[in-house]
Amino acid sequence: MVKLIKIHGFSILDKPHTYYSKEYKERAIFGDEAIAAVALDLGLSSIGMLSNWIRSYKENGYNVVIKKKGRHTLEEKNKQRAREAETRKRKASSPEFKAYCRKRIYKKIGCLGAELKGRYTAPGYRVVADRLHNEGFKVNRKTV
Repeated sequence: MVKLIKIHGFSILDKPHTYYSKEYKERAIFGDEAIAAVALDLGLSSIGMLSNWIRSYKENGYNVVIKKKGRHTLEEKNKQRAREAETRKRKASSPEFKAYCRKRIYKKIGCLGAELKGRYTAPGYRVVADRLHNEGFKVNRKTV
């Protein structure tokens, strides 16, 4: 920060937020000097900012990407929720997933039955269903 003030003066501290265009980022990324020197020359507040630009440039297939600022709109949130709900519904309705869940529940009921035999002579469906609910299984009492 001291070097930045020596090069650009105290006016560099008065910039609360700066928008950097695509061309500006490209000029910074393609500099032939060291990252610290380029960041000081351009007046960036930290070296990490330029490092992040370079990393995202490489991750995005050598393209400079400008991110949108601000919150997501309500439409975008609703679309994302709908997509997530659709994938959950597809996954939950598949026969393989249902069979997997059924096997897990039956296995857990067997373990609980052996565990509860010492305490109860014949544990009822309510006790077993409550234990399954406490374990995090979403089970109807009729399933037990």
